[in-house]
Amino acid sequence: MVSWIIEGIARWHRRRTTIRELQNLSDYYLTDIGLDRSQIVSTVEEMVDGRFTPAAVSDAEES
Repeated sequence: MVSWIIEGIARWHRRRTTIRELQNLSDYYLTDIGLDRSQIVSTVEEMVDGRFTPAAVSDAEES
């Protein structure tokens, strides 16, 4: 049970840190990595939950 709590806290911290770092980027850099400011939270949530597949990877797999 303790490991489940620690993993949850670590996931929450990783999520908050990543969101904060991306929000600090300029719109120029966000565009360069293929993100719009409005997509930051949903993209990070997908990454932390393991549901995120970068477009370049998914496009290559479809070919």
